[in-house]
Amino acid sequence: MNLRKYQLTAQIIATIFMLSGTTACSSKLSASEKEPTVFNCAEQKGGWVTIAKRGEATSSEPIFNWQTKEFDEWTPERRCYHVSGKLTTIVAKNGGRLNGLNLTFGKVDSGETVICVINADQKDCDRQNMIFTLNKVNAKNPSLVLAKITNFAQVKGSDNTINEKGRVTQFVSLEALVNRYLERNDRF
Repeated sequence: MNLRKYQLTAQIIATIFMLSGTTACSSKLSASEKEPTVFNCAEQKGGWVTIAKRGEATSSEPIFNWQTKEFDEWTPERRCYHVSGKLTTIVAKNGGRLNGLNLTFGKVDSGETVICVINADQKDCDRQNMIFTLNKVNAKNPSLVLAKITNFAQVKGSDNTINEKGRVTQFVSLEALVNRYLERNDRF
């Protein structure tokens, strides 16, 4: 009986080791899956920018550059902190991950044209998912704003040339936008 008890104990221990090995292998996630993405506001070259951070990696370029002074009480610094906080909250509600989150534009109940973050469950902009209001000039062509965001993310920001041929930009993947900057940062 004792021998049988030891054999059973050995089988249990072997099973535990096997399962823990399987668990260890399956828990090897990439850093982007382990660390939540957060957004911070920073002062750069005399202006305010939103940057992304995931673990030890910080975006090599700003995600947004805040310059407009059209909104009296919403200085570039205040907009930067507000939008960075909103983005962090939206991503946190998505489990700290960016997958499935897209930037788009729309109108909110007050009639303002805004940029917002939507997921598979959300199709329209509202007060909860909006991240910033477009100024009067940009509100006239919000798809151009998304194209500028995309071009800026593709290192075309310096010339701000917009390719207006083909489809009008309706969505920008927040994940692709942020990952471009984090991937350029060799610390990630």
